[in-house]
Amino acid sequence: MIINLPHSQAEFMARAVRDNIADMLSTLPKLLHKNETAQIHFYFANLSAMRKMIFPSLPEAYKSWLDKSNPDSLNKLITRANKHWINIAEQILCIYKRYGKNTQSKIETLINNNYL
Repeated sequence: MIINLPHSQAEFMARAVRDNIADMLSTLPKLLHKNETAQIHFYFANLSAMRKMIFPSLPEAYKSWLDKSNPDSLNKLITRANKHWINIAEQILCIYKRYGKNTQSKIETLINNNYL
């Protein structure tokens, strides 16, 4: 699917959804569990602009973590985000299966209407 969306907004968005899933399932929970403060800061410092755009509640939860030194806001968001981004990915795949190479605008619309 990604090959058929070369260098388009839809490609960057689909990649951001994929990265959000991976990070909510594994990366961020592990960093929080181990209380790897420096690595958590590094993780957030390296979020792409696209990921921040489609997932504005993630930087907000990070700010809350910074202010309160409490991972609760991030942990709650991770639980909610897992379901959300997996659902969006499944919808992207359905759109692609249905429309093939002509999915760019449909994928962009789906993601633009489902920021978290």
